[in-house]
Amino acid sequence: MSVLDEVKKQVGDDFNAEYSEFYSTDPIWVGDSKDPTAQELIRHVKDAIKNVLDVEPGVVCSPGSDDQRFVVRNAGIDSCIVYGPGNIRNVHNKDESLALDDLRAAIEVMAVFTAEFLNNM
Repeated sequence: MSVLDEVKKQVGDDFNAEYSEFYSTDPIWVGDSKDPTAQELIRHVKDAIKNVLDVEPGVVCSPGSDDQRFVVRNAGIDSCIVYGPGNIRNVHNKDESLALDDLRAAIEVMAVFTAEFLNNM
């Protein structure tokens, strides 16, 4: 049963709606890339996270949409990752919020990553 059918069942026969998808895209997963530059990029980001936050970084698949797909598909640059502050469980939902300490930590991670990555080019 579709979501719309379920709503109609709950609301009643007066509910009429149509759904058509205007835009969709297949997911991008750079972590398995064979491109050595992508692997180096991932390693540098993980190192920066570990150095700044003193945690072993993991890799997750974003439950949302981001602009990485344009870089990978349209520009043909396989070396693209998405990184941001806070907990991914709290991203783009009705109660989205971000602790300032998480923002500061992410800024520091990005600064450390950028410096280390550029120094090793």
